[in-house]
Amino acid sequence: MTSRVPKASRSTAPDMEDVARLAGVSPQTVSRTLRGYKHVSASARQKVLDAVNELGYRRNGSASSLASGRTRAIGVVALGEGSFRFEVMRGISAVADAAEYTVNMVTTASSRPADLERAVSRLLDQSVAGIVLALNLSETSDELERLIAEAPTIAVGGDRAEWSAAISVDADAATRNAVRYLLDLGHETVSYVTGFGGAALTAAWRDELNQHGRPIPEILEGDWSPESGYELGKHLALDTSVTAVLVAGDDMAFGLMRALAEAGVRIPDDISIMGAADNHFSPWSSPPLSSIEELLDERGARAARYLLHLLEDDGEPFVASPTVPQLVIRASTASPPASGTRGTRDH
Repeated sequence: MTSRVPKASRSTAPDMEDVARLAGVSPQTVSRTLRGYKHVSASARQKVLDAVNELGYRRNGSASSLASGRTRAIGVVALGEGSFRFEVMRGISAVADAAEYTVNMVTTASSRPADLERAVSRLLDQSVAGIVLALNLSETSDELERLIAEAPTIAVGGDRAEWSAAISVDADAATRNAVRYLLDLGHETVSYVTGFGGAALTAAWRDELNQHGRPIPEILEGDWSPESGYELGKHLALDTSVTAVLVAGDDMAFGLMRALAEAGVRIPDDISIMGAADNHFSPWSSPPLSSIEELLDERGARAARYLLHLLEDDGEPFVASPTVPQLVIRASTASPPASGTRGTRDH
């Protein structure tokens, strides 16, 4: 007669159910403990850890992915141009690594629906568990909605209430603060350079100027790249009435500043430039660029945490305290020329 061998002593590796059985807890509690969730009692956590050590358990990501049909990977769609994606990716990667997820990234030429459809399709073909759109999603399509419904998805920017609550970074308030700061310096109004998908912040800029009874300049739209900022800067160099510009992305601001310098327009003597999404290069521009500290790595981290919350389904509500990005004042902003137009400041 063949004797039964206890599962824990078999040659096959122990699994999560073995750990749960030995610890006297549910497999869900084992999962929560090993993923570092806070809402596990100290006694239950210790029982799980003792069982893990006794059994020599090692979580098998491959096995879980075979069971679910999804890999233990987070997909990220990022813009191919600009430094925005590097800042956001740092936050996403840190959270994913701590949870033992890998990160698969694809780039897209723009945040327009057709480009995003192709990028999301590529990630779904890789069977990622969920997707972070490391960009502002402001325009969609039926096909894109169908695709992002196939796996848990969140964008780091946009106007969807369920996502905005998770990111909880009040860029709208930060934009208003930047406009108010420039007006307080004495500028009559503030011109605005945006990129595709920046409609929400454009509305905040316009509303703040309206509240102060100031003129609303023509909106200039680039594509978030330094090259587009450079072309718009050549246009602004010809308009001597412009004394302050808020640029929705620092990369575009760099190009704009280059064009103004080539045209002999002095920053900030003739014109003040305020960027947004303060990045590592902003302190090194000439002059150093004032900007909005948008906490891009934190936005990426919050998006990843929310995505993991959806994936792990631990039953706890996702709570994120909203933060308002601060202004970082450097040498690119100052009071306007005495006459209110460029080229008349005394030297």
